Amino acid sequence: MRLLAIPPRLGGWVAVSLLIFPWVALQTFWASQSPWWRVPWATIAWVTAGAAVVFIPVLWGLLRLKR
Repeated sequence: MRLLAIPPRLGGWVAVSLLIFPWVALQTFWASQSPWWRVPWATIAWVTAGAAVVFIPVLWGLLRLKR
């Protein structure tokens, strides 16, 4: 049995959970203690990609829940 429609609250929480990626980028910038004019873009990209590898399957699984 498959879920016919995603409940609005679940879809909303998944959408809000996508805000984790900008938050990870900001946390990486703060942790690097770099000045704002010398942003470590490569480090931010790698850490955010790592977070995406972990969280996107989790969020995808939430959207594909079975009753």
